[in-house]
Amino acid sequence: MCIFLKNISDAFEEKHHQLEAEKDLGADPEEPDEYRADNVFWVPKEARWSYLQAQAKQRSIGKTIDEAIFPGYQEHFRDQKGNVIGIKKNDPSAL
Repeated sequence: MCIFLKNISDAFEEKHHQLEAEKDLGADPEEPDEYRADNVFWVPKEARWSYLQAQAKQRSIGKTIDEAIFPGYQEHFRDQKGNVIGIKKNDPSAL
């Protein structure tokens, strides 16, 4: 899972730098829609690789990574009914 997080964070950072350079043209590097328009995952600050690296020596790094992966991304992986994509509601095998 960390490899996935690193990869999406790298793509996010690349797009973030591009948007920072385009701020005078109206780009907003903290607007999730700017990333979705280019099929790049929006990465909340607490899930960005640079943040995780800064927390790496903390005893709570496992919890920090869990919070970065699950709460930060589940809201982006929901269908129109609000169900997390890939997990069927009331499906015990999904637990």
